Amino acid sequence: MIILAALLSGAAAFGAVLFALTPVRDAWVRSRVAPHVGSMQRRRRRPSREVLQDAFGKTERTLGSTRLWGRLEQLRARAGIRWTTSELVYATFGGIVLLILALVLLGVGTGAIVLAPIVCIGAVLALLHVKVQKRQAAFDEQLPDALEAMASALKVGHSLTQSLQVIAEEGDQPIADEFDQLLAEARLGRPLEVAFRGMLERVASSELEFVITAVTVQRRVGGSLATLLETVAATVRRRQQFSRKLRSLTAMGRISARVLIVMPFVVAALLTVINSRYMHPLYATKTGNLLLVSAVAMIAVGSVFLKRIVSLGV
Repeated sequence: MIILAALLSGAAAFGAVLFALTPVRDAWVRSRVAPHVGSMQRRRRRPSREVLQDAFGKTERTLGSTRLWGRLEQLRARAGIRWTTSELVYATFGGIVLLILALVLLGVGTGAIVLAPIVCIGAVLALLHVKVQKRQAAFDEQLPDALEAMASALKVGHSLTQSLQVIAEEGDQPIADEFDQLLAEARLGRPLEVAFRGMLERVASSELEFVITAVTVQRRVGGSLATLLETVAATVRRRQQFSRKLRSLTAMGRISARVLIVMPFVVAALLTVINSRYMHPLYATKTGNLLLVSAVAMIAVGSVFLKRIVSLGV
């Protein structure tokens, strides 16, 4: 009963975090009414949502200057997640608590409980990396069309800022969001070249870096920007075609690497479900826990080598 109560408490805490991250439909109405009912709201107890938002803000102020927090913030921005870094960290912590309580309820050994936070954090980071890769691939795919649209806008007499506005208003996601943020920074007084560099940090696209270099050189030496953008768009398309050809040639190796990495975890999960007594010494003894840690470490090292073997090099 104590374990069940702890599990329910953890689930309630995690649900409260998710509730705090979910937007409220009547938030706009409350913001409009708040100035007229401020005295009534001061008599009421502060909602739990505001308490959590205060906790998020304090966490940002405390850890925001650390290098690890900065890298996590950069990864979150590149993944295009709307949550703040604090919200993501609190949600991950809630998932860790739920996973540990579930393992305790199932009677799993200490070794698996110790590995649970590592597995949960690894799963979150893996999900972020997958979203980063998908978003970057979508951005690179849309970039040549965006460059051609900018070149067409420049040919009919629009300025560079107006051509960027065309992409922000009529482009697809995620390139429209990035150009919209670029324009917002430019309107606030940030130099356009610096704003482009900021977008490059958010997207981390080699194609975009190639474009920014070409545009920067053109702005310094002069020339037709529309013609340059068309040339750059054609070059980016050829680079993408070459990259697709290389990926097709290395597809078999990449699939083999993924199978070799995932297969030990799948086999371990199946054996645990089919015959838990057979796997119990691996989870409940120190020797078994040492073997688990060694296996995970060797799989991680092997995955790095496999990735380097099948990498494209472009």
